[in-house]
Amino acid sequence: MKTKLNISKEVFTDWLIALRSGEYNQGKQRLHRVRLGRDEYCCLGVLCEVSGFERSYYVAGAISYSSGGKSSKYVYPLPLQEYDNVINNDPLIDISKFPELLHLYKKYDIISGTFTLSTFNDAFNVSFEDIALILETGFEGT
Repeated sequence: MKTKLNISKEVFTDWLIALRSGEYNQGKQRLHRVRLGRDEYCCLGVLCEVSGFERSYYVAGAISYSSGGKSSKYVYPLPLQEYDNVINNDPLIDISKFPELLHLYKKYDIISGTFTLSTFNDAFNVSFEDIALILETGFEGT
C-alpha cells in the first residue's frame, strides 16, 4: 500500500521526472548548495525546485527554500507525510515491505529499518534514479 504525500499528483510526477532527468547534480546535507561553482541538490531539494518554491542564498553556497511562511536549508519546508501520528517534512519508508525494492539492500549496503529519503540520499548514497524508484513504489501524490 502506497503512502500519500502532501503534494499534488502533478508535482509528484514532475519530481520523479526531474530525479531521472540527469539535470540535477546529486549532493548531500543541504536541499541545494553551490560547491566549486556547481549546483548540488538533495532529493528533497529537487522537490523544492519542481514545486517552484522561493530561493534565498546564504554564505558558503547554501540555498534555502520558502513556502507558506516557512523556510529551510535542510528539509522540505512544508509537511509531507504523517507517519505514526507524526508529521514529517522528510518522508519515511521501510523498503523491506516492498519486494521490488529488496535489491537496494545489497546494491547500497543498507541495513534494515525505516529511513527518511534524505538518509537514503546522504548516508546510503542512493542514486536519484533509485530514489525515484523508492518514491514510485512506496508513495503517491494526493
